[in-house]
Amino acid sequence: MKRVESIAKTQFAAMRLQAPAVASPPPPRTFDLGLVTAGAVSGGAYQAGVMDFLVEALDRWYAAKAAGEDVPQHDVRVRVVSGASAGGINSALLAIAASWGFQPRRLDGEPSVWGEAARDKPSPFHSIWVDGIDIADLLTTDDLDSGRLPSLLNAGYLEKVLVPQALRFEGVPITDEQRPFRGWLADPLPVLLTVTNLKGVPYSLAFNTGANNEYQADYQMVLHKDFMAFKVEGVPGTPTPQELNGLIDVPAPNSVTSVPWVSLGSAALATAAFPVGLAPIALERPYADYDYRIHYTDAQTQEVRFIRPLVQPERYQFANLDGGVMNNEPFDLARAVLYGRDAGEVSDGAVVDRGVLLLEAFPRTAELFDNLQPNIVQSVMRMMNSQIEQARFKMEDLIFAARDDVFSRFLIQPIRPDAGDPEKLTLASAPLGAFFGFFSRDFREHDFQLGRRNCQDFLRHRLKLPPVNPVLGDAVTADADGLVPLIPLVGPCAKEEPIPEWPAGRFAITATLSRAIEKRLDKVGDYLIQRYLDDNWLVRRVWLGVPLVTQGVKKKLLDYIDRTLKSAAQDIDDAR
Repeated sequence: MKRVESIAKTQFAAMRLQAPAVASPPPPRTFDLGLVTAGAVSGGAYQAGVMDFLVEALDRWYAAKAAGEDVPQHDVRVRVVSGASAGGINSALLAIAASWGFQPRRLDGEPSVWGEAARDKPSPFHSIWVDGIDIADLLTTDDLDSGRLPSLLNAGYLEKVLVPQALRFEGVPITDEQRPFRGWLADPLPVLLTVTNLKGVPYSLAFNTGANNEYQADYQMVLHKDFMAFKVEGVPGTPTPQELNGLIDVPAPNSVTSVPWVSLGSAALATAAFPVGLAPIALERPYADYDYRIHYTDAQTQEVRFIRPLVQPERYQFANLDGGVMNNEPFDLARAVLYGRDAGEVSDGAVVDRGVLLLEAFPRTAELFDNLQPNIVQSVMRMMNSQIEQARFKMEDLIFAARDDVFSRFLIQPIRPDAGDPEKLTLASAPLGAFFGFFSRDFREHDFQLGRRNCQDFLRHRLKLPPVNPVLGDAVTADADGLVPLIPLVGPCAKEEPIPEWPAGRFAITATLSRAIEKRLDKVGDYLIQRYLDDNWLVRRVWLGVPLVTQGVKKKLLDYIDRTLKSAAQDIDDAR
């Protein structure tokens, strides 16, 4: 009976990093920040705008400190960045941008702290999300020339064009004198990207059965909730003791020919591989990485014990889809770095020195399914949604968020200060399940600029600590809320960012778009007919022998797409 009690008290911790039991605290007068970038589809343009302003604000503050200006002298250190789906791409972009100065996307044209040399070095966040990707690129058909159908959209463009473009980014080289401008970054910088591992990692549990437990039954389970872990070394940040193991070493600066950087780029593609829409991405890693994923602390001995998976090849290869399916807001990964695998989270504003900042483009509202007699299609779709929602449900976060005295978790979400109706759309990318942003550069530009505006408001009004917190030092002045901003707005960052004009009336279904959709649909249809109908002579004769059938189906699909796009455009027009 004593052993049963011991097992019941055992604390299990799954999907953790190879992190220490308790992480080292930040240096004195330093607040460690973990950035968590959630899944967002085309709403990644909003997160990119937030990142663009956040990097600018930190650069300007640290440049002012280096110049001896009268600004707050405490420190903020971005200790880790974790992301899922589109947020994972933004996490990777931060790692790429870390070693370079660049021109933030300021509408007033004010030069950055890197001077005139950065004028022709635009923000990679803007270049990739606003200028770098469009529905026209995803509707091309060269990916189908091999006779395969990887996905409904052309994911090959992302792999062959967009990722190399990002990895090739070069901004203004940061000189030794300018290195303190990036003192807010940890060096090395952990970058953690969630993926949905389609192959899975097998585990086995042995159960005693029969009289006197003389037989053992082998019960197997497969883990699919996965992540890829990197650490970027050599960024011009603050040297930080490395307490993590099992991370892929990525030497700064970025390179399109470096194997570790290519691996990071592939992981960014994998975390963003939206099911069906985009193709699965193959990754490879040492299988030994999984030896330390699941552990528990024995209540009797207090020893940490690891549960190792069943044997697989040493070089483990696996296909992956969108990391947001299993872990859309990877708080757990950021917390493991900030606090350690077993340490509790300190949230008292008087003493807190670490916290997680979530960038969320689409805070979800609970939509309950009330149909008591769904048809077969509704049942299947709802089952899939239920599995995804359950995989994302995190009771510990729900309980913690219920408290009103938490100073260790912060959220930036889309808010339009001029919105008369909070129920109306805030992001232009929101319709079509957050895919609509890919249909218009104006939509992405709006969302990007709103991200900059929201980040500024957040730093000014929300990211604060009580003045008694030791991180802030003694000579601090509280604002009207009795709190002190953690990241002060310095120079042009203190100038109010404009509210972007809502892009109503900016989208129309052009002849070019219609032809691209029809061509992609023809190619996908040809593949499905050849792959699934060629072996059935009766179906083939009926299908191919009556052109009206194929033309009728095609017309219905095109009409449906047309109605859906027009409805989404109307949603945009009606929002203001």
